[in-house]
Amino acid sequence: MAPATKSDLEKDTKTDSHTRRLPMQDRSQATVRRIFSAASRLLADGARLADISTSAIAKEAKLSVGGLYRFFDDKQAIIDAIANQHMVEFDDYLQEALTSVSAQDASEYLGAIIDIFVAYLDSRPDFGAIVFGRDQVSASRRDVLSGSEVGPAGLLKRFMVNLGLSPSPDMDLQLRVAAEVGGAMFTFAYQQTDAGEKRRVIEELKTLLNRYLFSS
Repeated sequence: MAPATKSDLEKDTKTDSHTRRLPMQDRSQATVRRIFSAASRLLADGARLADISTSAIAKEAKLSVGGLYRFFDDKQAIIDAIANQHMVEFDDYLQEALTSVSAQDASEYLGAIIDIFVAYLDSRPDFGAIVFGRDQVSASRRDVLSGSEVGPAGLLKRFMVNLGLSPSPDMDLQLRVAAEVGGAMFTFAYQQTDAGEKRRVIEELKTLLNRYLFSS
């Protein structure tokens, strides 16, 4: 399977195997946004996917269940679409925030990506629930979102190539390992009740990934 790109994610935001093709009409688009907002509120309140039903999402969105099924086959399709949408938005957010960061210093660049991700997570608790709840996103969608061509991993890959490293399957594997380790460390960081401890874990993550990715 070819690696996912940002354009693939944007396409997938519009349709996937469990999502009916999203409408072009303004009224119907507004309904889809209500569904996303309703599911996002439930996630932000700490609900797990197993505890969320299509009925609960429809009630929160002030829709009938039949109205929800016009656009989505099931609740998993809604969660996957929200995750996908966030990754597209985060990619834009990340690239804009990185414009003032040195493209030469590997440690600074990596640290900036991590700090920007923290800021994005802190401002969007529904995305945090998706990131830290590994059962929230379907396995197929998680594989796409953690690929080496999208999000932070994609930017890191381009950065490493700009440093003169040759793209290869080994580099892709290294980035996927870094993404998995980073996800586990982020989960641990956000489990800390003390803000200082959370920051210490994040700083340790920067050190760990910097040595793994850039130490010769």
